[in-house]
Amino acid sequence: MQITKYLTAAAMLAAVFGLSSCDKKSSTTSTSGTMTMVCDESFQNVLEQEIDVYEYVYPQSHILCRYLPQSEVLDSLLEFKTATAVISRELTEAEMKHLKKEKPSARQMQIAVDAVALIVNRNNPINLLTTNEVASVLAGRDSLWNELWPADGLGKINVYFDHGGSSTVQYMQDQVLDGSKFGARVYAKGSVPEVFRAVENDKNGLGIVGVSWLTTDMARADLPDSERKAMTADLAAQAKSDDQIEAPQFNTAIKVLNIRRDDEMDAYKPYQQYIYDGRYPFTRKIYMCTTAVGGSLGGGFYSYVTGWDGQKIISLTGIMPARIKARIVELN
Repeated sequence: MQITKYLTAAAMLAAVFGLSSCDKKSSTTSTSGTMTMVCDESFQNVLEQEIDVYEYVYPQSHILCRYLPQSEVLDSLLEFKTATAVISRELTEAEMKHLKKEKPSARQMQIAVDAVALIVNRNNPINLLTTNEVASVLAGRDSLWNELWPADGLGKINVYFDHGGSSTVQYMQDQVLDGSKFGARVYAKGSVPEVFRAVENDKNGLGIVGVSWLTTDMARADLPDSERKAMTADLAAQAKSDDQIEAPQFNTAIKVLNIRRDDEMDAYKPYQQYIYDGRYPFTRKIYMCTTAVGGSLGGGFYSYVTGWDGQKIISLTGIMPARIKARIVELN
């Protein structure tokens, strides 16, 4: 296995999260002040939009987020280096007990149902894999595209993850390989955008990413402030609106594979409907955890993300929010 453990220097983490709480109690309210938090980097693009909208709606709020491998996110939360975190699993009973011992305000809530998507080069003729084939590729039992489907011109399969410490790697290893090791042609690229670039440039590439990245404008962070602010204003308006939303489109620079369970006839792409009803097989729950007290900026942001407006923003990114607002339609 060629994935190596991604380590963040302890000094960097301490510099950003040296405070035991993410809120400066003397100068913050639920909508003003400065806070720090941590987030599983596979969920980065979604949380960035939540933060942008919150700071747009409440201009006196400043939320500084560090995006890390999930193991480091958990360490930061459990060691009280930060008060708010976003991770791809529920805290255990023991972990919650540990937090509540010092921070009675500790709580968590599911905020989304994410999916893990498999992407290939646009010139790859293969459109579908079964869950068993995915497991065989990850384990190295099937190393050639032609071993799966007729694919002239293709060779050995190169599997690309972001990096070894990511929750996406952990999910595929636990849920697809039952804890077994990856094969020899599994690589870490260092970031999700690098996974996309690798697949775009490698006709034998198979990328594995969180589905919300499929609808993300990778250049968003590099846009001029005026354009990014306009996008944020539009997102804030959509979050407040009761209008029905359209599902965002997948990135056309790559191809998204259909996945079929081995005991079923139909295959599915990770569209919101199939994530919601469970027909797409590779899904996971996303949780927000905080020890921030009510009335603090951390508490205010937690309430926003878990509330209707924050959940609407999640639905606009291509994944499923944990809470869906009922839409009542009267028929004559």
